[in-house]
Amino acid sequence: HRCHPRMSALHSVALAPEVIFGYGDISHAGSRAVLSLVSEGSASTTTLPLLNTSPTYITKGHAPSTEQTLKVTTIADKLSLISLNTHLSDDVCASVAQSLVSLFVSQHVRKLHIVAAARITPAVSSDKVWRFDNTHSDLPPEASLNDTFLWTLVHLARLQSLQFSCSVVQGTKASTLGGDRTLEAAERLGNHAATLAPGIRFNSEHMRGLHAIPIKETI
Repeated sequence: HRCHPRMSALHSVALAPEVIFGYGDISHAGSRAVLSLVSEGSASTTTLPLLNTSPTYITKGHAPSTEQTLKVTTIADKLSLISLNTHLSDDVCASVAQSLVSLFVSQHVRKLHIVAAARITPAVSSDKVWRFDNTHSDLPPEASLNDTFLWTLVHLARLQSLQFSCSVVQGTKASTLGGDRTLEAAERLGNHAATLAPGIRFNSEHMRGLHAIPIKETI
């Protein structure tokens, strides 16, 4: 797989050894969860409008908006929070995933935590966060995750022997109007993500203040 040409600026971003990553999944739950993780300690934030699209969610009532297509927050040089806050069309999933894995490898990321909502078939309990990593999965053996980007990212991480964990919830399609059906998935993922590393907490009020904007085009 080739890297996505618009993602080259990523390599100017310094990452911590541990990363929590969310993206514009079917419910846009992963991106909202990570955007709503906060730290009480010192943190540095980089926002990169790398892609030829607007961010999917923005914070209303704050001018200017702090949300961009890609946001990286590094906390005390120990943990980086990365939100890819846009929808990815199937034809670019491989190149974007390759760009991210190349970044993680070049920055010597030791542990990657992925949080996402996905359409899991056959349907599983929506009350649980399901987890799998390099060696173990608590998903039912017959379960399938219908998410091209997620499977590509996981496949490439395995090829590079990158240590990862993936936390998924059952997802439903996000509405451009920000339907409440997806809030529960984002809330569950956010609360779970806050347990993945010390020194962070999930701000539910911030997550619920993120409003969808129409998607004009994908990357």
